Amino acid sequence: VSREHAEEYFGRRLTQSTVDQLLNWGPIIGVLCFHAQTTVLQRPRGLQRGIWWGLGLLLVGNVLRCIPIAVTEASGGALPRFAESGADFSLRRHTGQRSPL
Repeated sequence: VSREHAEEYFGRRLTQSTVDQLLNWGPIIGVLCFHAQTTVLQRPRGLQRGIWWGLGLLLVGNVLRCIPIAVTEASGGALPRFAESGADFSLRRHTGQRSPL
């Protein structure tokens, strides 16, 4: 991932250590969840439960991605600096949402 593309996507507050952290999330979560995945899939109806868990996690992730948009729209412009706040940056950084600026 080039610095220019990451900066365009996430804004100017993104550092190289943040990019490295984001690139490491997939393998970290994969290692932490591997045992639970294999345990669930080996049980009766395990594939069905695994699919439902996956759908639930996707739903939660998409709801998290909508929070900055919902806050900005609900405020009607009263919170114009929310997109530049630390909370919004942290949420976007970990959920992969594009910076509105």
